[in-house]
Amino acid sequence: LRLEPDEKPDVYLDLAFDDATVRFMKTLPPLSRARGKASLIGQRFLAVAERGTVQAPQGGALRVDGTSFEIANTRIKGGPAQVQLTAKGSVTSALSLLDQEPFRFLSKAGQTPDLAKGQADISGVIDFALKRPLPPSEIGFDIAGTVTDVRSETLVPGRPITADKLVFRAEPKRVRVSGAGRIDTVAFNGAWNMPIGQPGAGSEVTGQVELSQRFVERFNIGLPKGVVSGQTQGDITLSLTRDAPVRFAMTSNLDGLGLRFDPLGFRLGAGTRGALSVRGTLGTAEGTPPKIERITLDAPGLRAEGAVQINSGGTLDAARFDRVRAGDWLDGAVTLNGRGRNTPPAIVVSGGSVDLRKLPQSGGGGSGGSIGEVPLQVQLDQLQITQGIALNQFQGAFTLRGGGVTGGFTGRLNGTALVQGQTEARGARTAVQVTSGDAGRAISAAGFLKNAKDGAMVLDLAPADGAGSYNGRLEITNMRLREPPQALALLSVASGIGLLEQLDGKGLMFNEVSSRFRITPQTVIVSEGSAVGPSIGLSVDGYYDVASKNVDMQGVVSPLYALNAIGSIFTRKGEGLIGFNYTLKGLAANPRVQVNPLSLFTPGMFREIFRRPPPDLSQ
Repeated sequence: LRLEPDEKPDVYLDLAFDDATVRFMKTLPPLSRARGKASLIGQRFLAVAERGTVQAPQGGALRVDGTSFEIANTRIKGGPAQVQLTAKGSVTSALSLLDQEPFRFLSKAGQTPDLAKGQADISGVIDFALKRPLPPSEIGFDIAGTVTDVRSETLVPGRPITADKLVFRAEPKRVRVSGAGRIDTVAFNGAWNMPIGQPGAGSEVTGQVELSQRFVERFNIGLPKGVVSGQTQGDITLSLTRDAPVRFAMTSNLDGLGLRFDPLGFRLGAGTRGALSVRGTLGTAEGTPPKIERITLDAPGLRAEGAVQINSGGTLDAARFDRVRAGDWLDGAVTLNGRGRNTPPAIVVSGGSVDLRKLPQSGGGGSGGSIGEVPLQVQLDQLQITQGIALNQFQGAFTLRGGGVTGGFTGRLNGTALVQGQTEARGARTAVQVTSGDAGRAISAAGFLKNAKDGAMVLDLAPADGAGSYNGRLEITNMRLREPPQALALLSVASGIGLLEQLDGKGLMFNEVSSRFRITPQTVIVSEGSAVGPSIGLSVDGYYDVASKNVDMQGVVSPLYALNAIGSIFTRKGEGLIGFNYTLKGLAANPRVQVNPLSLFTPGMFREIFRRPPPDLSQ
């Protein structure tokens, strides 16, 4: 102690302590069994604990070797003080101290100190004023360190979080823990952020999570096995609020992830990018299933937006997509109804349109390629079959099997004639049979013969070699034709027979119409066609170009067929003993008609010399 007259004393104090109890903040537990030194030099007071522990309310003791307490100016009443903190111990004990007055960081965020286990090694500073009361807003701190061997069972309920090492940082506005680890068994790299001074705000986990088949299985997404292959990263946010399900939002560019769903003919290669966005709630340990409130997928070949509901057992209940656009063949609403674990869901397509011309081939092999039997319910505004031919108000119930389709359907041909049909799976393709009780109306609706009516029709289409190719058979009985098309009228005039005079008021009767043909994406090839009735017999074969709408047809017209047919045993079907050869070439709407009058005087068995051989479908 040095003292000058009329001056304040100059005080110096230096001491050592051992096995001491030191209180550095009134609301926090004191240092116990502390050993260190303290000094008071002028107006500055400093105490350093070379060794000591703080017994936290939870989690045991923290070693605080090297922690110091300093008052820069003891002459200022209620002046500033600072704690230089160095602490090692359990994560629970460190969090427990942060949850004491005046901090209460965890309680205000709806968390408890036991939210994680592990070992903490932290250091930093705490600045505060030596006054009462001391509001939390006047406490400054910056504490950082590492946390090792981390495990949390409660941060994301039902999903253990583990990590070898994480980085810890606490500041006045937030607490942050970041690094790489796993949620459940799924790789994760991100951060847990807890705001400070916002009661009820909860906390948030942000980062990147592995998207793979393991993610689908562990988080009970409900997708059948084989839909997902490879892996990629997704940006995910988990919102954690006390007594509420964990909300999540995730996005990904899908790079590295393969997707395959054969019932929709969709495949996404692992090297192809897209855009995936998902939001909803995670399931809980008590068995509450996850809920996907909105999912949006935009990838080459598929765009879909909808919601997914998961059963309590972690399997798909229903995935409802308001609009699905698959390639350029499907545009409509699709619902996938779950049928148990690792079983493809049943498919319901409602509204919108399907274009069979562009329907992709379903491949087999590998997971997800062999889909087994999948129920399919369809209710469409329009099913496009070929250029100019569609079924409206289409309804059907089918089973997908090996890429083919088996079932039955009804629809209105081009919006008018009602037709029924059956499909049958044949390998990876589908055979179709279409029937109608009003063949004339169906053919008229298809745009072939505008004035046809009556009759019964059976149309069979069987898959042929080549994508989009079919062998066809058409059979019609008792169809009438009023006001024959121009080509038939021209044949009548050119033949000199006067076929139009054979019409009665009910129209020209054809007792039997038959055709064998092949449909390809480019061409319709008629190998054998015939139409016979009491007044006339017709045969036809040749080609129709779909793109240009050009025809190149040939055949024979046999008048008075009821009598003329006596010689048909020597000719092709639809031809009588007497008839004349014709050709149709050019645009189908207005073809050029040529008749060989000499053929009229040639018996049927020798008529082949006036025409080319018919197409051979086997070639």
